[in-house]
Amino acid sequence: MVLAIVLGIVAGIASFAPLYVGLKRSRTMDAQSSAIGYLSPLLLMAAASIVVLVICTALCIVVARSMALPFVVSEAAALIVCALGFGIVRIVRNR
Repeated sequence: MVLAIVLGIVAGIASFAPLYVGLKRSRTMDAQSSAIGYLSPLLLMAAASIVVLVICTALCIVVARSMALPFVVSEAAALIVCALGFGIVRIVRNR
């Protein structure tokens, strides 16, 4: 069970990576273009993040179905903590 939790945390952190890349890419886009053009990298990377979550969850279910619940909960918690931590660090650095 501990292994499922640790792997879920790793998968949650890995699923935050596309969001981080999408944020960096959206900042390099021209702000004069339309909103969808400006936000398209972030939206695509949000979809990629969800795909990473789904693939990791499916692999866990195939490999060890009995450990799926702790894996999924720790995966979601790690993604939420990464996103909150990233946001808080950005706010603190900007002040």
